Amino acid sequence: MPTPVSIRASYVLIFEWLNGSDQKTGSAHRDRLEQRNVPVVLVECHSAADIRDGVTRAIEQFTVRGTPIVHIESHGSDPDEDPLPLRDSGPTMDWSCGRSLVNG
Repeated sequence: MPTPVSIRASYVLIFEWLNGSDQKTGSAHRDRLEQRNVPVVLVECHSAADIRDGVTRAIEQFTVRGTPIVHIESHGSDPDEDPLPLRDSGPTMDWSCGRSLVNG
C-alpha cells in the first residue's frame, strides 16, 4: 500500500483538452470536486496556447488564489510517441513543451 502524502494546495486547476466526440471527463472531475466544496478552475483548451495562457494566469494570480494542483485531462496515446494531446484537428503540443511549463 502506498504511503499517504500531505499536500497543501488552494485549488485544483484542470486543463481539459479533448476531441469533440470525447466525454467531458475534466468537467465531470470539476463537478465531483465542487460537490465536495473543493475550489476548481476549469480551462477548456483548443490549442497549446490555451495551456500556456492558463499556466501564466495561475502564476499571475498566485498571490490571490494560491498554489494549484494542476490536472491535465487529455485522451491520447503514448506521450513519448505522439504529441499532446491527440485531437481531431488543430495544433498540438509535445510533452517537452508541457514539461518546460511545469518546470519553469
